[in-house]
Amino acid sequence: MRRRLRIASYAIESDSQISYSGAASLNAGRTGPPLQFKTEGVMKIFLKFALIAVLALCSAAAFAGEKQSININIHEDATIAGVKVPAGEYKMLIDREGLAVKFVLMSGGRKVVETNARFVELASFSAPNAVVVGAHANVTEIQISKLKGSVVFEQNAGSTLAAGGK
Repeated sequence: MRRRLRIASYAIESDSQISYSGAASLNAGRTGPPLQFKTEGVMKIFLKFALIAVLALCSAAAFAGEKQSININIHEDATIAGVKVPAGEYKMLIDREGLAVKFVLMSGGRKVVETNARFVELASFSAPNAVVVGAHANVTEIQISKLKGSVVFEQNAGSTLAAGGK
């Protein structure tokens, strides 16, 4: 006895021959209970896959760097990582991964300073953003309340850009 399963307009026969049929129903020309697909196994597989995908995305986000763009005003001429920076409005690009920070200071679309720094968490802030200047007008840190911490520059760290870089 040959059994046929009709899908759309093709009939798939049990001996692996495919023949065209005009029937479009799974149960057309069939006697007995209607055909049903078991979706429980498929749902379990789908849910496992979805759970793994969500966990993978969450873990990738946890290990990815935290990137921020913050505008800052430097009120007086200063030096950051060996580069003289005139007073003015700047945009800081901070790429943070754990306590390591890649710091870029931009003005008018060009990089002025690019250096590595470290991040230190702070509990309180005197202003939303504060530039801490040490001896000889060297910027030692920039406190950023949005990040709940401070970007601290090493005294002997140099910039990858020369003064007035591009």
